[in-house]
Amino acid sequence: MSYTNRFIGIDISKSSFDICVLPENNSASFSNDVCGIARFLAFVAQLDNVARLVLEPTGGY
Repeated sequence: MSYTNRFIGIDISKSSFDICVLPENNSASFSNDVCGIARFLAFVAQLDNVARLVLEPTGGY
């Protein structure tokens, strides 16, 4: 059985955060509040083989 690791990059700002899933190069945006974080967690739960989550904060949040 072979599988491909997935990596998720997250750019966090005050009101939202944007993600990119590699190697598929899929992207999405979520609000930076309870509902947006819940949507993000549900999104990630559907993915197989997530090897790393990498976060980059924007500004001084």
